[in-house]
Formats: sequence, structure tokens, C-alpha cells
Amino acid sequence: MADNYLEKKMEEHRNGSRTMFRAQKKKTRAVFITDGLSPEGRDIIRTLSAGGDCRIAFAAADSREGSRLAQATGSRFYCLTARLTLEQAIADASARFAPLTLEIIP
Repeated sequence: MADNYLEKKMEEHRNGSRTMFRAQKKKTRAVFITDGLSPEGRDIIRTLSAGGDCRIAFAAADSREGSRLAQATGSRFYCLTARLTLEQAIADASARFAPLTLEIIP
């Protein structure tokens, strides 16, 4: 009985009549964190980067610490200056990572 079952299943497979289930790919999320160097922002960036299914961008004013965190987590860093405002950073990240989820960290 078991041999017959296996033969039928193999025949179904060869004929293509058997429904095959395929694993669905996870959709990659894009997240922008407005104050990535705050303690909460750092924790969120590290948690999301450890999951591996997020593209992360964050903004901060300290270029040295921001660059270190970006390199450690594989995220994109925007250094806020007089020439680069938060709105410009969000617009650039939106263009690169569409659709973008905005996380506001106080």
C-alpha cells in the first residue's frame, strides 16, 4: 500500500497536477528614525538590523557617532546640518527606500 501511494504521488509530481507550496518572501520594510543617536533610537536600529528584514535610515547631528552606528548596523545615516534638514533627509530616504515608514523618536 505504501509503495502504491508513493508511485501515485511521484506521477502527480511529474504531471504537474500536484499543488506545490512555495515559501513567500518577506517584504523588506524601510524605516526612518528621526533621532537615531538617542538611547531609544539606538536600540530600535540595533533590533531592526538584527532581524535583517529592514532597510534603516536615521538622522542625527553627530557625524562621528552616526557614522559608527551606521557602519555597525548596515543602515544609512543622514547628518543634520544647516545644509541638510530633517525634511530633506526624509525626502531622500523616501526616494531611495519607498515605501517608507516614519518612526518618530522623541
